[in-house]
Amino acid sequence: MMAMNSLPPIIIEPDSPTVDNIDHFLAVFYDFMNHELDIDVTRAVLQNLLGKKLDKERMRMLLISIGFLSSSHVLPVLRDLVSDTRDKVDLAEYIVRELLVLTLYLGEVINPEMILTNDERKEEFARKLLKIFKVGIDGETREESSAILETIDSVEIHKLTNELEVKIREEIEKILEAERAAAAAKPSRE
Repeated sequence: MMAMNSLPPIIIEPDSPTVDNIDHFLAVFYDFMNHELDIDVTRAVLQNLLGKKLDKERMRMLLISIGFLSSSHVLPVLRDLVSDTRDKVDLAEYIVRELLVLTLYLGEVINPEMILTNDERKEEFARKLLKIFKVGIDGETREESSAILETIDSVEIHKLTNELEVKIREEIEKILEAERAAAAAKPSRE
């Protein structure tokens, strides 16, 4: 989980050139797959797998994922896993699909800033990433890791729903304020 606290700024900053341009993003993803995990995949294949489903926030979430998975704590285990399963599944498709599903789903209720600033969000996101790759957490059995993630999910889904409600209420309030200001600016007929 400590790896989530030491992500490179170039990957996670909202104004990073990597999230401003899909080609830059694809280059980072390509390097992660080909050079970090040694999975032979072309940029064209990545473009097809990712499609047009990525907005800036989802790209940031995927970059946070890549930063976490590339950390010195996680990457060696991930490389071993890739080496062991290389002939059994289409790893490129599996990794891209699973990371995309995670970011699209979580992106509906949280954003990258929440992951980067809230310790519970960091832990939840890290645990979900590790679960995708069936990577254990030091000091925990697989059952303990699953139980902790279930606890985080059940409590946090409720909390996230409440956070989403607060955001929606704030947006509605902004709209109402704008309408009130527009109404007050209109001259009276009296």
